[in-house]
Amino acid sequence: MKRKVILMGGKTYVLSLPASWIKKYGIGKSQELEVEEKDNTILISTDKEIGSSKIKNLDFTNFKSRSLLYNYIYAAYITGNEEIKILFKTEEQSKIIKKVIEDLIGFAILSETKNSMILKDVTGSKTEFKPMLRRVFFILNALVTEGLETIEKNDFKELEEVIAKDHNMNKYYLFCLRYLNKNELGSASNNLSTYAFLNSIEAVGDKYSDLYKLLVSMNKKVSLEIISLFEKVNKAFIKVLDLFYVQNQDQFIEGLNDLKKDVPKLREEIKEFIGKPNKENAVIASYLLTIIEGINDSINDLLISSQAY
Repeated sequence: MKRKVILMGGKTYVLSLPASWIKKYGIGKSQELEVEEKDNTILISTDKEIGSSKIKNLDFTNFKSRSLLYNYIYAAYITGNEEIKILFKTEEQSKIIKKVIEDLIGFAILSETKNSMILKDVTGSKTEFKPMLRRVFFILNALVTEGLETIEKNDFKELEEVIAKDHNMNKYYLFCLRYLNKNELGSASNNLSTYAFLNSIEAVGDKYSDLYKLLVSMNKKVSLEIISLFEKVNKAFIKVLDLFYVQNQDQFIEGLNDLKKDVPKLREEIKEFIGKPNKENAVIASYLLTIIEGINDSINDLLISSQAY
């Protein structure tokens, strides 16, 4: 977009700002903007965020589903609301709401009555996106590697602690989705592709957690054949996570090609176990199959994400 420089009063040079940007961030008369000079570039920015005045009203008085209550609050948070006003009926609902707040980075209870609560973002835009995104990747990596280590040691008590990592990761994941709904990473396509990729890798993390819960309930030593499959599946997922941060285009394409070649072979190898007589191995293999399918989805989202930047 090109703009003509206007000379006013013979001394002052003026450049108009795009009306769409002004409306998007609610820039008003006399408001101060940040102007930064970098070589032959001038950067103009505002600390205001998209939709920063949004308020969401939720009425849970007739809700009976615990999961629905969670999901509604999460949705209100992710979509970028700065304030969430909640009506509820029971003490149990109040406890659930307070439990949910633990997952909402930046939010706190502003006020509370017997049957209502107001949650508010008390940090604004102070929390940075990239460290939170890195945290998601770090926890997912730990979920995968530490999970296999405990399985190899036949330590299912420790595996329960690894499962907790998946829940701990959710708050960083939710924050990243919220940030992407409120801010642009250069362009809308960047946001959409990153959003999709985050959803796909988080879904894989959930599938790992489901498998770990199965193994805890079985409480039996896992065969070396299944351990070998685990290692191959883990290697594929960690490669997906690592490729997100690869800057070299040739290395990125090489990594994607390897995954596109290895994942279908691994899928077929897992399917062979499902048809074998050993029922326990077959059940575990069926869970591994859902993981590898999720990894395949994340590869496709990774490819789209790379093209958006």
